[in-house]
Amino acid sequence: MRLPKIVPALFLAFVFTFPAIAQTARQRISYDLQMAEDRSVTYTKHIETTPLNDAAVQNFAQHRLTVGATQTFEILEAFTRKADGRVIQADQSQIATQDGVIGPFITLLDIKIKQIPFRDVSAGDTWVLTYRIVEKDHYMPGQFSWSQFMPPSPVELEFDFKMRAPKAIALAHAEKELAYEESQDGEWTSRHWSGKFPHRLVTEKNIANYVSFVPSMRFSTFQSYDEIGATFFEAAKSKLAVTPAIQKLADEITAGREGVRAQAEAIFDWVSKNVHYVAVFFGSGRFVPNDAETVTQRRFGDCKDYATLMIALLAAKGIDAEYALISAAGGHDLYTIPAIDAFNHVIVYIPSLNLYADPTSPTSTLGHMPSILQDRAVLRVSNNGVKLDRTPSGVAQENTATADIKITLDRNGKPHAESVMEATGNEAQALREFVRRSESTGQEAQMHTILQLLRLTGELTMSAPPPYDHTEPYRVKLMWTGDKPLKLTDPNWSGMWGLTLLTADPVRLFGALETTPRTYPAECRPAHMTTKLAMELPKGYFLRPVPAPYSEKTGVYSYSREWSFSGSTLRMKTDLVSNVQSRVCGTEIIKAIVSVREKGKANRNRPLRFMKMTQSPAAAQIDRLMHGSPPPGRPYFGR
Repeated sequence: MRLPKIVPALFLAFVFTFPAIAQTARQRISYDLQMAEDRSVTYTKHIETTPLNDAAVQNFAQHRLTVGATQTFEILEAFTRKADGRVIQADQSQIATQDGVIGPFITLLDIKIKQIPFRDVSAGDTWVLTYRIVEKDHYMPGQFSWSQFMPPSPVELEFDFKMRAPKAIALAHAEKELAYEESQDGEWTSRHWSGKFPHRLVTEKNIANYVSFVPSMRFSTFQSYDEIGATFFEAAKSKLAVTPAIQKLADEITAGREGVRAQAEAIFDWVSKNVHYVAVFFGSGRFVPNDAETVTQRRFGDCKDYATLMIALLAAKGIDAEYALISAAGGHDLYTIPAIDAFNHVIVYIPSLNLYADPTSPTSTLGHMPSILQDRAVLRVSNNGVKLDRTPSGVAQENTATADIKITLDRNGKPHAESVMEATGNEAQALREFVRRSESTGQEAQMHTILQLLRLTGELTMSAPPPYDHTEPYRVKLMWTGDKPLKLTDPNWSGMWGLTLLTADPVRLFGALETTPRTYPAECRPAHMTTKLAMELPKGYFLRPVPAPYSEKTGVYSYSREWSFSGSTLRMKTDLVSNVQSRVCGTEIIKAIVSVREKGKANRNRPLRFMKMTQSPAAAQIDRLMHGSPPPGRPYFGR
């Protein structure tokens, strides 16, 4: 589902584009919006942009905007104001207009892209653009909402938004770090938001609920999220008809399957595998799905089409299911007011199983959605009404990954390795997604990429079930034969612990664990990951000394590594557990993990030292050499 979302396109285009905090431009943006009694709107937008260096001129020499099918567009002024005061009018005959956008997955047939170039812009000059938009009809008839965010940027921004609407129209509004004023004038209410924002840059990565922290303003004619859900379902419910064709297909899909869970899994598997994501939007198609039978005929659609087909097929088997509106981006929580753009995706909820499913994700499974959709607010809508709910965040026992790596070195030190990975839940989805990409881009290319990342040479191959096989644990096997001997006695040798697609590394679960104190919470997830290694050394090689067991632990996190050496076999086991209860980890949680990892860094990263026997030593000497300091005098081991 793609719901209408109005944002300042020029401003957002430069978020995080520049690595330095130096100011690159100044910008003034103002709106003057009037809403009529029928809730149609007319607004004038005025932009003044001053690039401050030559690189910024390249970025700001033109302005790009989108005009929707329900809007009319008129330029009121467009010119460059030179630093010496001269005014150079833009040549409107040079304005480029593109009808619609055709993309690999999403096509918007009913919009126009305008690109407005400005003449003779240099650093220190200011270009000025004023245009008017009239929108009489809205994608959700009779309802209108607006959201505006001011994320960190190297552009200094002055923002001003004025709105006038009939007093009889109730508007919900919310603002963060913007001044708000309201006044009455007869039958009209005037609202005014304003703020100044210096250029700034956020260096933290992996920020959770980011939209909750940046300056913002929004308003909506919806008074509750129930209204949004009811409006969506009113338009969508007629598309759920169980026609004879839908009934026949449901019976074929579930043939031989007994019970609600088994039949629901069969339907999910069929829809996720046989319908392909292609979204062609026109007008109300942005939020009204196609009917289920049409989707089966086309075998393509967007998320709300997938959901409609799955719900209809379930209904054909007597299984109730509901639409669940959700956001796949932004924050885990809903906005404080019911804005339309709080949702950009539709999934399915099955009440009798208390399970959510995202049929647009063929590498996920029934009840185990993609990680990005977990622990998020949802709006469930059906004939039973509208209900606010939350998707589960999962537990470690549901998201497991085990990598079993076996390496054998021949007499010359050349390696042959096998790495078997088994996973469930989100970790299985990661494996399936890798296999899917390998099928798309070619396994040889993917294997070459892995070798490059691990700095290895030789031949690497993979065996795996099809990526749409939802059996768990999902199992992938890598096989590597090196073309060069491993230099075990090299003091910089880093080992072979990375020959897995699912490394037991806390960065996978908590993001970059930097020592700089965090200001914002981080995205995180629960999982239990284990890596096992068994390496058979050539005759005459020993490890000295065997590293001591290592572990670190906080309230929600634990990590351990154990080594052993027996005969000629080196064994290692790494175990990582995240027991977080939410997909949002506060700064104190991250701080605690960083602290224990910093304290143990020296022991955790202690290099291995291999030595090669040159003479046959006494057993006691071997023991001391393997587990402690070498015997006095000339050692029996050398390079």
